[in-house]
Amino acid sequence: MEESQITSNSICGGIVTYNPDIRLLKFCLEAIVNQVDYLCIIDNNSNNKNEIGCLVSSYHKVVFISLDKNYGVAYALNLIAKEAIRNNCLWFLTLDQDSECEEHMIDEYVKYISDDTVGMICPRILLRIHKSEVKKQIANVIEYVDLAITSGCLVRTSAWDRVGGFWQYLFIDRVDDDFCLSLSENNYKILRVNTITLEHEIGRPKKHRFMGHSYYSDSYPPLRYYYIARNTVIVYSIHKTNLNVFRLLLVRFVKILLSENNRFKLMSSYFKGIKDGLCYII
Repeated sequence: MEESQITSNSICGGIVTYNPDIRLLKFCLEAIVNQVDYLCIIDNNSNNKNEIGCLVSSYHKVVFISLDKNYGVAYALNLIAKEAIRNNCLWFLTLDQDSECEEHMIDEYVKYISDDTVGMICPRILLRIHKSEVKKQIANVIEYVDLAITSGCLVRTSAWDRVGGFWQYLFIDRVDDDFCLSLSENNYKILRVNTITLEHEIGRPKKHRFMGHSYYSDSYPPLRYYYIARNTVIVYSIHKTNLNVFRLLLVRFVKILLSENNRFKLMSSYFKGIKDGLCYII
């Protein structure tokens, strides 16, 4: 898209990629490309970045920004925000590489952008592992929430700027929670549009049963568990939330212990993350 076509009423979309499944990325692109005025793909030096570039080249209003190394999700999200500002867009949409949005998502979102107290608009998240299950009954068309994952969120650029953007030190996990909590601390609201769902996938979930109860393990690599533990300690401590951080850490530890392969290596990374998180806040 030519920059002259972009106005302050335009919406910039962005997708962060890192070694994506090209098939899922294509679904993601197809679902959103005609809903936004400008779309950028920020790639964190994927092994298949040439394939991503080839896919993106077939869309006339999509820009591909390939980074020279993996700078993390927060860094890439901030680049999307900067692209929105550079193109005079007041709002930007963030998507994960494997998320698939509904075709009328933006049309629904824009109904609520005139409220200056709203810093971010988000959908209901439908995990693919639960797709076959009956959808929860919608009580309210819209509601205010405390937290939202970044995928599928429409963010006000002035709100992003006011809170200082996404915290790049976090790299990946709890980036969304930190941003949401920062919005709240700066008197912005997060509005969820319950009529819109976003198909999403977290890790490589596997279903397990233990003592008559079903649960899902994430099957993340060791480095991911490090960031989960470290950032859980840091984010919830800094923002002084009423969440039981010990319980969050314990539940994840038990799931690793009961369900994951190579559990001792994973637990080693997990405990290192807890230690580094405590060192940061003390």
